[in-house]
Amino acid sequence: MTEKQFTVEDIEDMIHKLGVLIADETQGLLITTLKKNFFEEYKEFDTITAWECLVDEVNRIQSVIELHDFLVECNEEDLKLLLERFEG
Repeated sequence: MTEKQFTVEDIEDMIHKLGVLIADETQGLLITTLKKNFFEEYKEFDTITAWECLVDEVNRIQSVIELHDFLVECNEEDLKLLLERFEG
């Protein structure tokens, strides 16, 4: 199997798709997380463990959002450097 060689345009497209995945108003990561019934999802756990699970999930989403925001701010030169590190 051959490895795919990414271009800056591929990365920009992926960043855009990540933004849609996060913010889509019907099925995005934010809206689906907000719609979850956390009481039902974590009912098997004690209160402290359930709270820690909720906090972990919120922190994961925050990390993905921060990554997206960081990547959006990258210019073409930055993306080329990231690609070189990724491929090297």
